[in-house]
Amino acid sequence: MVTNRTLSDNEKEWLELVLSHEFDGRTDIVRQISSSEIKREYTRAFLAIKFYPSKLEKPANVKCRVPIEVRIFYQDEAPTQLFLHVVGGYVNELEIIRADSSEITKDFNIKGVKVEFVK
Repeated sequence: MVTNRTLSDNEKEWLELVLSHEFDGRTDIVRQISSSEIKREYTRAFLAIKFYPSKLEKPANVKCRVPIEVRIFYQDEAPTQLFLHVVGGYVNELEIIRADSSEITKDFNIKGVKVEFVK
């Protein structure tokens, strides 16, 4: 689905999960991500993938700042939340945090966990 070669395998996996659920503008967002320049801001408190799509891309028909949120549930740990941000019809950021503000690392696991999508 996402073909941006500058994304790591983990980042592609996170995006594939977020984009696996239908929401308005999803097709345009996938195209924008694939053509984006990528910058990262990884801290102990959050992970952020910043997208800078080509201005040649058409804006997505997205009516809210966060058209999709994903919650990942682990046994005996706080959930991890992934927020896809869209500004002015263009993908802006994938923000990833732990619900209790505990430390998050760039190699957190999303395999075999309970997932909830929130629109």
